[in-house]
Parts: sequence; C-alpha cells; structure tokens
Amino acid sequence: MYVLVTPLAESPERVKKAGTGLFFHEELVRVGSTLTVSFSAAGVPAILPHDVAEKVPFGNLTARDVVTRFNIAPGSTMAAQVGDTLRACQARAGGGGEWHACAASLEDMVRAAMRTLGNAAAAAGRVWVAVSAVPRAGLPLQPYAVGAVAPLDGDHHVACHDEPYPYAVFRCHKIGLSMTRAYAVSLRGLRGGQEVTMAVICHLDTSDWNPAYPAFEMLHTKPGDSSVCHFMPYANLLFGVKAASTMASF
Repeated sequence: MYVLVTPLAESPERVKKAGTGLFFHEELVRVGSTLTVSFSAAGVPAILPHDVAEKVPFGNLTARDVVTRFNIAPGSTMAAQVGDTLRACQARAGGGGEWHACAASLEDMVRAAMRTLGNAAAAAGRVWVAVSAVPRAGLPLQPYAVGAVAPLDGDHHVACHDEPYPYAVFRCHKIGLSMTRAYAVSLRGLRGGQEVTMAVICHLDTSDWNPAYPAFEMLHTKPGDSSVCHFMPYANLLFGVKAASTMASF
C-alpha cells in the first residue's frame, strides 16, 4: 500500500513533544560538540504482520471507520490524531519534489524505501538502513557529548516516521529537490547514563519549507538560513544507498 502525502505534515505539538533539542545545525555534527537534548518515551504500537496489514483497507478507511472499528472515543485526542494520519496518508499531491508513502507493515516500509531509492540499487544489495539506539523509555534532558561521527552514504535518503494510529503506521518520505546528508552519531551523557548511537539526517536546503515549521522557532532561524538536522526517534528508520566502493553498513 503506497500513498502519496504532503510534505512536512507533522503537527508542531507532536514535533515539540518528540524531545528537547530535536533540531540542530550541521556544524554541531562533529566530535567534541555538546548537545543539550532529551528523548521522550516512545508510544509506538505493535507493527502488524504483512499478511494481516494487507487485510486492513487502510488507504480507503475514513476516520469514522477507524474510530468505530477500534472503539476509540469520538471527539477524543486519539480520534483527532487518527483523522490527521488518514488525511496525510490519503493525500495525493506533494510539493517541492518531496515524495511520500505510508506503510502499515515492515515489508511495505522496506519496499517503499527501495522503490524510491532505485530498484537497481536494491537488487545490488546497496540499500542500507539505520535506526537510532535510543531506549523506548527515552533519555533525560542533559548535555550530551558527541563522541564519534560516522557519515552514512548518499545525498538523498528515505526517512520513515511513525504516525498516531491504533496500530503502527509509518510515513516514509524522500526529498526530491534538496540534498540531504546522514550520519551515525555517538552521544554520551555528561551527567551519566548510557551511551547511545543515533541516526541523524541533515536537510541542506530549507528555502521552500513552511516558515511555521517548528525547527525554525527552535533554532531561531527562517527558511533558507542554514541546514536543519534532526535525530531519528525511537523505531523510526532511515534508508540510503551505499557508494559503489562501500559495502559496509550501519
């Protein structure tokens, strides 16, 4: 099930709840930098097996259908979120060259990413996937030192983010016109706690982004001022294509 949706569809409230310090500039992606961040606890529901997901007509359902089928209270926050997810995933038009797809199973997510990155690269085994090692319970707000940075291949990537729904639904997107860079970044809490390796995606051109996007408020910038980087939250996947001379994966 592949459905085009509009770019930058996250609600400001949901982005802000994802964690403090979620957005930062690319110049901080270097050993010795310090980032003051927190990672909120994740509420991602279980992902359906592919054969079960295929039996659920996700792309054709209305919010009322879902609310009734899953006994969600009408008028509740969850009911509103379901409506937002369905509108985003059922929208057919994208802007700024950004392609989107929604997937209700791991298999559909991988197929969507591989189709977008190129079947030839997928057939040659050159598609890699990265995921942040942040614990499901999250991490507390504190300064984290960047202990290691490993660039990940490619200048265009596919990121898959979870969306509010009764079962796991991921919205995958690839920016078509502006380049991206990806990294694996090791963070060590300066006040203690475990060291984690996070997947990072940097958007190099934000000139056509919505000025109301939360990143600009958090970074005190405006579209086109500079790059915008963010961590991949818990259970969110990042796909890319290995360089021809590189066969190692993260």
